[in-house]
Amino acid sequence: MSIYIATGWTWIWMGYTTAQIHHHTGSLDRFRYSVLRWGAAWLFLFLFWPLALALYEERLALWNKWRPYGKK
Repeated sequence: MSIYIATGWTWIWMGYTTAQIHHHTGSLDRFRYSVLRWGAAWLFLFLFWPLALALYEERLALWNKWRPYGKK
């Protein structure tokens, strides 16, 4: 899980740096509603799908406690 956190923080840092560059060059307004918004959505999905999958599998295992995986 730490690799996802490290990768996520790297993407956040790169996005922040890019936004600062565009802000200081005056070109942020063109990208504000397209690249940054879609980038944030993809980053959110990339960071949180492993957590959602892990929680779902744990819940499924608890629900199927009377019939563990692999048994018919």
